Amino acid sequence: MSRGQILSLALFVHFTGACCAGAVAAEASRNAASPAPQAYVRFCSRYQSMSPSQYLAARQSDSDLDNLLPDSEVVAAVKAHVSTRATISVALRQYNSMSGDRAGPKTAIAKMQTPGDSRYVVVTFTRDNHYIRTTPVAVDVVDRYYQFARQMAPFMLLNDLLASDVPIPRLGCSRAADVQLRAVAGILPEIKRAFMSTPDQDPATLALALAAYRQFSSSSEARSNSLTRQTTERLGSSPDASLVYRDTGAEGHRRIEYVVVRLSKGHVRTYAMMTVDGGKPRMSSPGLCEVGDTRCANDYQWP
Repeated sequence: MSRGQILSLALFVHFTGACCAGAVAAEASRNAASPAPQAYVRFCSRYQSMSPSQYLAARQSDSDLDNLLPDSEVVAAVKAHVSTRATISVALRQYNSMSGDRAGPKTAIAKMQTPGDSRYVVVTFTRDNHYIRTTPVAVDVVDRYYQFARQMAPFMLLNDLLASDVPIPRLGCSRAADVQLRAVAGILPEIKRAFMSTPDQDPATLALALAAYRQFSSSSEARSNSLTRQTTERLGSSPDASLVYRDTGAEGHRRIEYVVVRLSKGHVRTYAMMTVDGGKPRMSSPGLCEVGDTRCANDYQWP
């Protein structure tokens, strides 16, 4: 997915409150007459196979780089124009693009962190990088874009795993996040750590995953999709579950966990996304096929 597409989807999520790209794609696929066979979009594998020079070129090919302010200039502007002893960092890059104004003044959102509090400000520059002003912004604004990125990261991994999970392209996912999710500077390190780490197989979270799977497999969402129904019938009600990806959220923001779960029984295996919000797990899938079965790829089309 190009950066322009990511920004467009960010706006869609912002204005409609939509959950995730998969649900949008699934609805379009169900409404289409005889959709053509598709392949999963494998960003992680693509970036994993890149040479260092190819990876550098990919990072420099972003069509929206002209809206990217140097982090050091954003931090320096806040220090110069805001009276604070807080630690200053960049939370969101290219904010004007994400809010739909790619041709207007350049903006970024900076975080001012003290031991007991954090505040956010929009820092505005001219197109040729001269400081204009700094204005406060609510944490809810930052949260909207953080939640979008935290949904898209496991969705990106899920596309790869459902196509093939040997090996799990963790380095490729981390590289892809550097390019595709560059704007969410404040949580990008956490997303990359989640990509690069095999989660602890925490019994409590595994129990939540099984509970979420059982609820999902008996839901109208699962029963209405013949491919999902076939897969859940082969898995049964108590498949083996393991955690492949786990993002527990950023301190000071809404703590929804985003998890990718491996479900298997014998040689049958698949992957699904789960969220845990306030201790309540929820699993959803636009189409649940076994690994390597591309018939579900139509349901995972990128916008």
